[in-house]
Amino acid sequence: MSKTGAAKAIATLTAAFNKEMPKPTLRVYLAELQDADDGLLMASALEIIRLNKFFPAIAEIRETMLKVDPATRLAPNWEKAWNEVLNTARNQGKNHRPEWSHEAISRTVQVVGGYYEVCMTTNPANMQYQFRQAYIAIQKDLLREKMLERGNDNGLYLDNTNDSIDRIAGYELESGNPDE
Repeated sequence: MSKTGAAKAIATLTAAFNKEMPKPTLRVYLAELQDADDGLLMASALEIIRLNKFFPAIAEIRETMLKVDPATRLAPNWEKAWNEVLNTARNQGKNHRPEWSHEAISRTVQVVGGYYEVCMTTNPANMQYQFRQAYIAIQKDLLREKMLERGNDNGLYLDNTNDSIDRIAGYELESGNPDE
């Protein structure tokens, strides 16, 4: 987690996408990405280079970091979540208190009326529809919460980060020599 790590990742992205950025934009990128783990940020930059056609927004970089981080467990898609609920209901019954594999499933089951209601529904198609709608909304909320987590939110947009900006511009990335 450092300005230098963020600067290296941004330099890699700008070189790969042949993108020049004005200093105020670079300041925003640095401020928003300097809290990230350096290795994870660079791994995300490399994945973006391989998969994206255009230079990424900060949100795309942060979302990619969540996807490549083995410690982050993103919610499964709604079909897998619904199958987990159905299988638990079939195998464990209505009196069981299940522990779900992800918080999104737990929240969704509560939104649709609770586990007992899921088990006792007389209209499975409607229950599936309600589950799907609620799950997708909750999944988006949880992803948003994860993306907004920050280790250092100091309002650094206006500070003088010229040393990091000069590194991005190619003046002294690692060797201290210009454009190496």
